[in-house]
Amino acid sequence: MDIKHYRKRNPESRKEINLDELLTGNLRLVNGILKYIRKLKPEILDEYIPALRKRYEETIKREAPEFDEGDFSTMGIEYKFVNANPDLRSVIIQWTLAELSPKERIQVGESEIEVLLLDWLRASEVLRYHRVKVLTELIGREEGIQLWKDIVEKATDDARREKTEEVWPPIQEIADGWRKHGETSDNDHDFIVAQFDEHKVLLKFNRCAVYEAVKHLDDPEVAYLATCWPSHPDNTSLKRYGMKRRKLTPQTLHTHPFCIEFFWNNDVHPDTELPDKEFMKNLGEE
Repeated sequence: MDIKHYRKRNPESRKEINLDELLTGNLRLVNGILKYIRKLKPEILDEYIPALRKRYEETIKREAPEFDEGDFSTMGIEYKFVNANPDLRSVIIQWTLAELSPKERIQVGESEIEVLLLDWLRASEVLRYHRVKVLTELIGREEGIQLWKDIVEKATDDARREKTEEVWPPIQEIADGWRKHGETSDNDHDFIVAQFDEHKVLLKFNRCAVYEAVKHLDDPEVAYLATCWPSHPDNTSLKRYGMKRRKLTPQTLHTHPFCIEFFWNNDVHPDTELPDKEFMKNLGEE
């Protein structure tokens, strides 16, 4: 077994981002949940849209940088549910810009701007959180969480049904990619790559930037469901469609001292089991 531990403390790390891609991505995220609410529980859509808009309006933490609304008039026009609700579309853009908190006036078409890594993550991950939190407030916690799970599973299944090829990289590429990240990244991180062979690898995260971006939120369960959990149904659909690459995430930083992601090739290791808890707990503690 090959075990490597990578640690770097840099909470002020910065990142160059493509602003158009971020804004378009956030519009797509909101459009997606509206689309699946329409499919799975259409009777709440007319209440959900103003409730979501109000939540974004109430959670803008900083004054958004100056921008011309007209600059963004054509952004994400393919997202029909968002564009049918221009007030919601506008507040998504304002909310995203406020989370980034860049110092200068922002214009659409700027290819790259530099922001704090954590601000960039909050600008998408916290937006995801609010989508789910509003569901729990609108129709009750239990029903809202179940509807979110149904939405994710339906969306994942729809995407998987259209693809029969392996869409994830081989296990070896996962291991190599994380080792390269650990060796070259200046970002804040603390993780271990434990590779059993070229078809099975375990990742242990003692510190994770996504978790750091959302740990201040007042509902850890919803934060987990909105940011980390959506990758879990992939394993169910992969199994259903006979894909060989599998993944388990038995615990995360939202509820435990560390997060585990376990990947394997099921053709080589059929229905393999997780390593025991003591192994995972002690990994990297030497």
